[in-house]
Amino acid sequence: MRYIYRHSYTDKKIILLIFLTTLFLIFISKKLWVHSVFLMPKEYKIIKKIVEKISNNNQLGDRPINFVIRAGYDMKYHLNDLDLCKKENCLYYQELNPFLRYKGYRSNDINNAINLSFIGGRVYGSARSNGNIYIDRSTFKVLEKKEDFIAALISHELSHIINYDPYFTSREILKSEIIEKNKSYDSPEVENLFHKKLRQMESNADLNATKMLINSNYPKSTYIKALDFINKQSGYAHYINKNSTHPNDISRELNIKNFINNNNFFKNSFETVSGSKWKYDRDKNFLRFYPGRLKRDIDNEK
Repeated sequence: MRYIYRHSYTDKKIILLIFLTTLFLIFISKKLWVHSVFLMPKEYKIIKKIVEKISNNNQLGDRPINFVIRAGYDMKYHLNDLDLCKKENCLYYQELNPFLRYKGYRSNDINNAINLSFIGGRVYGSARSNGNIYIDRSTFKVLEKKEDFIAALISHELSHIINYDPYFTSREILKSEIIEKNKSYDSPEVENLFHKKLRQMESNADLNATKMLINSNYPKSTYIKALDFINKQSGYAHYINKNSTHPNDISRELNIKNFINNNNFFKNSFETVSGSKWKYDRDKNFLRFYPGRLKRDIDNEK
């Protein structure tokens, strides 16, 4: 009886150890699944690869930058048809996580809309003043095997983030003569000036992105080729009116060509000293980049 008792007690300890080990492995596996950059969706891996190349040759500011792959711009059309939102007020659905299958109220409609937005979507990226860069998942489908063109898109949005473009564009409005003449902020004069400043902001971002790519040893023509391809896949030539936020296609191309032809570019040999860092969160659907510091900048401080 004594042997049987001891044997039973030992078995319980082994079972408890196995149970605790299993819980620990489940916990670790969950952590890895949620946060490991090695297990990210392929689209996020492409972003990481591109940004690392750009950051090794350009200073990308001193604040974290979040990359978010979203369901996409076309969600507003599909869900407007389904009476789930109005086209002009559908941002919530556009920014849904496209890697999830949703459950609950009208989930089939939402999941189908996400799939349709991926299949029929276009190249689309945008930057927010808070340091977020949103890219439609369809971008990676349209630009499949064209990572240099994805790099052009990311560089353009990085320029907006690094230079705090929305803020300084609004400051330009405050300093204008129109405001000094006591014009209302919602007056047509101020509205026209605002859109003019936005077009200037986009032109500057084109040039900054071109320079970033050249610094990163992409061919000089990369940005302009990417712009041409992205414009073609949209299906129409972009024109401007007083409410346009971007210059027309021809103006953008000429501006970039003049910038390339009128400047001498030299291969940079920047070295990131402090080291950049990445943080991925599958549940919250974002990839956060912490820029490193360049040796050049540290040397200048000495």
